[in-house]
Amino acid sequence: IKVLVYDTNRQELSASDTLICLGKDSVMFKSAPDTGYSTWTLHFGNGDSMTKTKADFSYLYTKTGKYHLVVTGSGAHCPDTSSINVHVIDIKSLFSIDTARNDTPFFSFKNLSVGGVRYNWDFGDGSPDLITTTNQEISHEFQKAGKLNICLTAFNEKGCSAKYCDTMHIDTFLYIPNVF
Repeated sequence: IKVLVYDTNRQELSASDTLICLGKDSVMFKSAPDTGYSTWTLHFGNGDSMTKTKADFSYLYTKTGKYHLVVTGSGAHCPDTSSINVHVIDIKSLFSIDTARNDTPFFSFKNLSVGGVRYNWDFGDGSPDLITTTNQEISHEFQKAGKLNICLTAFNEKGCSAKYCDTMHIDTFLYIPNVF
């Protein structure tokens, strides 16, 4: 009896990043080393899979979540699998305006963004942008009257951004408080 013993293949699956922005980051996956496999099948953890004759894969996720990926090498004497976890996150930017007082230069804005850790407010009136790290309600005194485009850009922990803009009309700039 002749017994052949083959060295065990030890794959290692790597990713270009494991924190991924939804719809913006196409992730590169690589299985190494190439130990004689003829095909590799990568299961992306969401029901999708891909089989290739090279151990390089690219994928764009379409839903948020945490995914467990598994690659299987086949066609060599000792098939092997390896895995990695990725987390796909999203960012949405949105705000509402307190328009009950459009005859005054003072307005309140409620940040309704989801997934943000940093926010950049551009009030469209020439004033410096306001940068915040919370989605608390803010107030702003406008520097001019007219039709203004207010924009909020929200950034998530990865640095991906989403921008939301709304137009606002300020009727008058003259504000005289009642001191009597």
